Amino acid sequence: LLDGDSEFAKNARGLNVALVRLEDLGAVSDFDERLREFMVAVEAAVERFASPLLVIACPPSDGSAAKAAHDAAVTQFAARWADKDRLQFIAADAIQDRYSVPDALVEDAGGSEQIPYTEEFYAALGSTIARTAFRTFATPAKVIVIDCDNTLWSGACAELGPAGVEVEPGHRTLYEALIEQQRSGILLCLCSKNRPDDVHATFDQRDDIALDRNSHFVAERINWESKSKNIASIAEELDLGLDSVVFIDDNPVECAEVSATLPEVLAIQLPGDSSEFPEFLEHIWPRDHRPHTAEDEKRTELYQREAARQRAREGAPSFEEFLDKLEWKVELSPADAEDLPRLAQLTQRTNQFN
Repeated sequence: LLDGDSEFAKNARGLNVALVRLEDLGAVSDFDERLREFMVAVEAAVERFASPLLVIACPPSDGSAAKAAHDAAVTQFAARWADKDRLQFIAADAIQDRYSVPDALVEDAGGSEQIPYTEEFYAALGSTIARTAFRTFATPAKVIVIDCDNTLWSGACAELGPAGVEVEPGHRTLYEALIEQQRSGILLCLCSKNRPDDVHATFDQRDDIALDRNSHFVAERINWESKSKNIASIAEELDLGLDSVVFIDDNPVECAEVSATLPEVLAIQLPGDSSEFPEFLEHIWPRDHRPHTAEDEKRTELYQREAARQRAREGAPSFEEFLDKLEWKVELSPADAEDLPRLAQLTQRTNQFN
């Protein structure tokens, strides 16, 4: 962390990972001082090195003193590093909970020369590192296109009617996950082989469907065309690349058709049993959040406004009359501190500004 010639310092295009068993920082008598030095070193490294840093606090040994010191340190890290740019912190408890590893310690591991953790915990630890790297470097998802029948509810709305389809606890978990994604800036779209009236009536008449068709979704394709054709049409309408689209469906045939026709799209097949949705959704890596701006939170509204503008333009007798109807006002001002996150985001997304 402090060495300017270390592997961390030389890593210009990757992710630096520090796996720390906090009790190994020093004896109990000088633990607080060693902990302070460690935090200073971490924060200095983040400022100086080119690559972001992931710090994972690995499980402590069974000793009560080690456990108490670990818990106190984790609380400090979580509070101190919550909003640090290019620094991510993960505690062992979160890893064990996510991957259902109740026992991380090898019994009678003994001294530090021995391997202290079980194979199951090391597998979870490796998965966590890979997942963090994926979130850091992979092309972020911008659009989720989702099926309706047997995905957002159980049963076919055209056959059973709005009152006949079932909304189970797993579906409610799916709604929560989709709304969470939408709030972080991901665009939601519907794609279903159905009659529009049947789908619309199901959304409108069922109070237990937490998704609102008008406020949560920016586009829909409810027809009898292939899912791949409809997804390509949605991407073109939104002016976004296919590699930023995630497609979710319960039907393996539909997922296979999309994967074969549009390999850039990530097609995710939900389990047939909705009770398995919560655990399944927990392990979809593209769902992991990245830092987002206030503009991201309003992205659905911005796309809905753009769609309304396009409709107004198509109905206007001339381009000049279309502009007059918009009643646009433009204000120019120097950027201030509040604008910096959005400006930084634009340099990463918008080629003409680069």
